Amino acid sequence: MSFNWRVFEATLPDFLNAAAVTVKYAVIAIILAIIWGIIIGSINFRRVKGIWRITSAYVCFFRETPLLVQIYFLFYGLARLMTVNAGVIGVIALVLNDGAFIAEIVRGGLQSIDKGQEEASCAMGFSKLQTLVYFLIPQAFSKVKDSIMNMVSIIIKDTSLLMWITITELTYMAHRVNSKYYQPMTAYLTAAAIYMILFLLVQGIKKLLDRRSKKQNELSKSKTLFVDTLVVQALPVTLQLILGAFIGACIIGLAGGIIRGLKIPVLYQILGVYASFAGESRICWCCCSCTPQ
Repeated sequence: MSFNWRVFEATLPDFLNAAAVTVKYAVIAIILAIIWGIIIGSINFRRVKGIWRITSAYVCFFRETPLLVQIYFLFYGLARLMTVNAGVIGVIALVLNDGAFIAEIVRGGLQSIDKGQEEASCAMGFSKLQTLVYFLIPQAFSKVKDSIMNMVSIIIKDTSLLMWITITELTYMAHRVNSKYYQPMTAYLTAAAIYMILFLLVQGIKKLLDRRSKKQNELSKSKTLFVDTLVVQALPVTLQLILGAFIGACIIGLAGGIIRGLKIPVLYQILGVYASFAGESRICWCCCSCTPQ
């Protein structure tokens, strides 16, 4: 069965609308899952008493059970207790499932940071929460951003399972087009092409972030190189000049004291002129004994 361009043209607006629904649920789920994953990963990293065992059990359960089972459990289970929109259930299921994976990624990133940085932060007077927020999480996030970007792609693909709770997203639209026109190649290939475009956009964002991070690293390295060059090369020269000036001043002061003590006429007059020039007729800059009479 070949690709039917007439069916493609007739159903393209429906596919674009379904793609917009997919993007909407994906963006909401990505933002909430990253925030939720950072919170749970931080709790498991700190091993907060009374909480971390519960969060560890949550991570284990949602990582080791299928997402579709979780969606069915939330959709049909909560429907017996309260009236909940299918879209809300879908977002909650995506956040709980993918947030558990992000939590483990964040926890691993936090554990990879040298403990000396946390000790230094505590020594500066920061609390454990401030240390976690201002020092550890930013560093961990920069280390695991590639893994988190991969999770973004996974969340976009996971939205395809929302079709089973009557959400008209991209895969649901492909299934509907196939049922109406009996053109599986046209329907599912169109959906696959749109998914591919979304994934390419994610990869483009990832490359932009990598390029920005690379520029920042190069800038920090250049600053470090400048400081190292300044310390290694300029500082010794400055110290040599200061030391030379100090030694010269001491020699001149010592010589002035000897000449003043011996009272050699010619040299004493020269010294008086020099002291007047250096100290503006008040005091010699190198030695108090050079004060003219």
